[in-house]
Amino acid sequence: MVLESLKPRIVWEIFEDVMASTPHPSKKEEKIRKKIKEWVRNKAEQEGLELEILEDTAGNILVRKSASKGCENYPSLMMQAHMDMVCETDRPEGFDFDNNPIPIRIQDNGEWVDADGTTLGADDGIGIALGLGILFLKDEQFLHGPLEVLLTVDEETGLGGAMALDPQVFNIQSKYLINLDGGNLGTMIIGCAGGGNTEFSMEIDPKLSGSEEKLQFFELHVHGLLGGHSGGDIHLPKASANVLIMSILSHLNASYDLHLSSINGGTMHNAINRESIAKFAVSKDHTEALKQSFIHIAQEIFNYYQAGDDKSLHFEPNMIIDLTETQPQKSLEVQLSSKIIASINLIPHGVLKYSPTIPNLVETSNNLAVIKTSDKKITVISFARSSVDSEFKIIRTKLVQIATFGGWKIDLKPAYSGWKPEPHTPFLQYVTKKYEGKLGRPVKKMAIHAGLECGIFSTKILGVQMVSMLPITEGCHTPDERVHISSTEFIFELLKEIITDLPAIL
Repeated sequence: MVLESLKPRIVWEIFEDVMASTPHPSKKEEKIRKKIKEWVRNKAEQEGLELEILEDTAGNILVRKSASKGCENYPSLMMQAHMDMVCETDRPEGFDFDNNPIPIRIQDNGEWVDADGTTLGADDGIGIALGLGILFLKDEQFLHGPLEVLLTVDEETGLGGAMALDPQVFNIQSKYLINLDGGNLGTMIIGCAGGGNTEFSMEIDPKLSGSEEKLQFFELHVHGLLGGHSGGDIHLPKASANVLIMSILSHLNASYDLHLSSINGGTMHNAINRESIAKFAVSKDHTEALKQSFIHIAQEIFNYYQAGDDKSLHFEPNMIIDLTETQPQKSLEVQLSSKIIASINLIPHGVLKYSPTIPNLVETSNNLAVIKTSDKKITVISFARSSVDSEFKIIRTKLVQIATFGGWKIDLKPAYSGWKPEPHTPFLQYVTKKYEGKLGRPVKKMAIHAGLECGIFSTKILGVQMVSMLPITEGCHTPDERVHISSTEFIFELLKEIITDLPAIL
């Protein structure tokens, strides 16, 4: 084990031997579901514990542990996390997330765990490790009431597992729920935004026109961006490669008639994408003028994102924008190319509105997440979020209008609910008191713009009281993702205290 020296041992054992060692991309959770069930069953047998393992047709897993002797009347508590992870890499050769284990490591500073050139999967593998780890503590270590650990599938691509959950199938008993997927040390999440994908699609038929000798073909490549979470990072000055490439293409197309061949950028709806590539052609008569225009446009972008000599203050310190000549290839005629470029460029990206009642909280945003071109089709995925249902409907209406003007077919994917903050519930007040007592200072309670499954649980588990917490994690949804070691131990010990003294809220 790489992490065998870390504490608590059971948590890091689960994180390394179960989560990091087993591929678990979104919508491909078969391997991790099997691994979790086998590992829990075998570990329980080794430890002499009785655990109930259930699975529904969606692939969600519930692990239940009965109360300690004498604690049968304690209220049942659920810990919840999701099994899938966002798969991003900055390795030049790429990374096979479907088959390879995550290359985890302890950073040289001894304070963090990260991965070598890939996302780590701490979002939400560390939540799973914490929840399951609690179940393997012996009764002589701490007394507890009934415990349930719910592990969901497909959270990162639209909270599909939570949306498919039927509490009656699992006979869920808990009315108190700790979501292990949000917050940082000293911060608890008590509300979140809802959201949903909007998918644009258009059938295309790129061809070799026979006049390729009169055209110069180019590849435009935007890469080296930091990326980030399309909820938690959308307010930051992080560039989107899709936004930049569409802006450049729009500027060039305003002066030169472009023949578009393809645009490809982004892989995940909830990640600010780091790389985008467009291929197009222009009349050879305009080749040199287009190159000069590109230099000017690119320089303006660099002036914004890399202003000043201090690289540590640059918004995008590693950004690269290349324009290179390429060989002739199939392309679209000018009129259709212009319509595609203009309509994609009109799709809003970034913060659209801040909350008028909660300072600095993003209320509504949209992420130009994915642009994908195949031989016969171009697809664009846009992901909108809002904590206000009416505002979410407004942005979706605008997207439909853009699609209509641009000649796109549009598919409004199912949206998930937001989680309305309820700051005065007995459970939240109890958890706050335990957290602050252990931390030694006030705990910040906040709503976030990112999506959590709690919004869905609030509609499915009637009367449930919830809070979300997590160790310190940074760089989620990017290859810079890492999780803080000592804060993980802190949250584990806090969970033990919350569970042990839970009757105090009755």
